Amino acid sequence: MFYKDRYNKPVRYCLSLMLMCALHSYGIAFAGGIVIADLISDAVHEHSIKKCVLRIANNKKLLVFYTVLLAFAVFLMIDIIPRNDAYALQKEKHYSYFICYLLSFFFIPSETLFTSFSSNVELMQSEINPLYEVLSAALISSVIWICLFAVCKKRKMLCELFVPFCCIAFLTSVYAMPRHYCIFLYFSLFILWTASDKEAVEISEFGEKLKKIGISPSLTKKIAVGAAAVFTAVNLYWSGFCYYSDIKGKYFPGRDFAEWIKEHDLSEKCFLAAWDQTVSGTCISANAYFENVFYYAPFDEYAFLTHITHSNDEIKHEVEAIKAEAEPDFIICEAPAQWIDIRNKLDLKNKYTAVAFSENSSMVYKNKIETIELYVLCTDETYKKLYGKEYSIL
Repeated sequence: MFYKDRYNKPVRYCLSLMLMCALHSYGIAFAGGIVIADLISDAVHEHSIKKCVLRIANNKKLLVFYTVLLAFAVFLMIDIIPRNDAYALQKEKHYSYFICYLLSFFFIPSETLFTSFSSNVELMQSEINPLYEVLSAALISSVIWICLFAVCKKRKMLCELFVPFCCIAFLTSVYAMPRHYCIFLYFSLFILWTASDKEAVEISEFGEKLKKIGISPSLTKKIAVGAAAVFTAVNLYWSGFCYYSDIKGKYFPGRDFAEWIKEHDLSEKCFLAAWDQTVSGTCISANAYFENVFYYAPFDEYAFLTHITHSNDEIKHEVEAIKAEAEPDFIICEAPAQWIDIRNKLDLKNKYTAVAFSENSSMVYKNKIETIELYVLCTDETYKKLYGKEYSIL
């Protein structure tokens, strides 16, 4: 909205970029890319770096707010840069940064608009897709880039097209979950909006180019309408599937678990939460329904996921502290077999083989459902006291 008047009304333009920076780390890269592309584009079109610099220097408001924007972005980057023990940086990655950089250009656009090859529980850096999925996404992404290229070339906006996304791709090559891919949609809206401010985007301009390779204007129009119809149908299907799944199922088991604890007056009982590097989110989701953290586990002082990867020495210290406690009444885990690993780690004497409570829920992404399971285990004796009958597997 403000880009076309950036030189005449630089204050609101820079404030909008600062808002982008404040909203998300990708916003910092996006805003920085827009400014860098603007400066490069001016220098290219003027055929002079000096004229570009003088244009900025003579616009006092723009110069001041560019400086403020830069300082604000640097401050945010210093504030949010991840520590070495951040969980995201420790996850196993199958692809190099260079491959992920290429995937940012030739996988993310297709996944944003048309295809659904990704799993929302896997990083782009970690997920290995079959070759046909990668090639299909690359083909569709290439077509999208060609269309954007054609629009921007006619309006002398190639710097604005490539520089901002190159900056965004630096971040997506380091860390990108499928839910982050929508940054490409925002980027596309920015490109098409600013391009149409210069000159309205018409189907006919594609027809002129395709006519040279034997595709008639009428067929070009049908292809464009067909692509728009496919895009609309696919995205409506994804949305409808998500709405239906959320209405039919449960997103996380926390509420039902908390109600079960309160219904059976178990708030004062000892709940041990299973852990890997951190306590499972299925357990943490129930914290919202209690005044304090209701379970104990290593690093249980927080009622939320910290995304910290703890060292082996830190984990050993926490485990030794738990060993000194009395054995738990219940164990919260994602699979009944987990109690064996916990028993070995804590040298538990009791056998937690009875399932006192279980709940399945789901995380929906596009047309995929990731099942989330929660089990609360106890001894056969505790189960009998709780329900007044012997435990049996149905």
